[in-house]
Amino acid sequence: MRKMGYDAICPEGDEIDLLSRSSITLISTNIHATATVPSVIKQIGGVQIGILGLSKPEGAYSEEMLITPLQKELSRIRKEADIVLLLSNLSTSEIREVAGRARGIDYIISSESGDREKIGDTHLLFSSPKGEKLGFLAVKLPSMKTSSGSILLGDDVPDDQEIRSILNQFYRTVAQDRGFQRGGKLRSLNGNRYIGSEECRSCHADEYEQ
Repeated sequence: MRKMGYDAICPEGDEIDLLSRSSITLISTNIHATATVPSVIKQIGGVQIGILGLSKPEGAYSEEMLITPLQKELSRIRKEADIVLLLSNLSTSEIREVAGRARGIDYIISSESGDREKIGDTHLLFSSPKGEKLGFLAVKLPSMKTSSGSILLGDDVPDDQEIRSILNQFYRTVAQDRGFQRGGKLRSLNGNRYIGSEECRSCHADEYEQ
């Protein structure tokens, strides 16, 4: 993901151990771990962009366990940032609650699927399933006029050759390791269905047939 240009990731609670092996920044205001930071500020084109993360914890949790640390970090970072983004993998209903209660968030980028909406002063933007589209957000300063949309990542979008090389190596590994081959149904993790070659077939038919 670093090679793809990601600046930060908001991990779920059960992903932190795995993602901590990467050099990419892990952001979470509500999960305190050695590998995470509550926020970062990126200067892009002379604009100070504050990025926070709100993670889905492991086990039971209350709304206050999300809102209290988030609002504390928002109060601090809002003094330094021109724009504040919140990354989150919470459910859509939880994201709406956060947007309605927390003060100082300009944009929430959710891992859930959905259509753009606005709650109070906060814009909610959602992801596309299976990485089929690339979302974009354009903000005009100082008016904060916003436009957003998505780009279909179809066959007409050329591959990045470095990333393609990494994927080809992965596919070769899958082809050679029987542990990855089609077989019995595998257990999913928190609704994540990207487990086993059968789940990849709809989007990667050519590679599947190899």
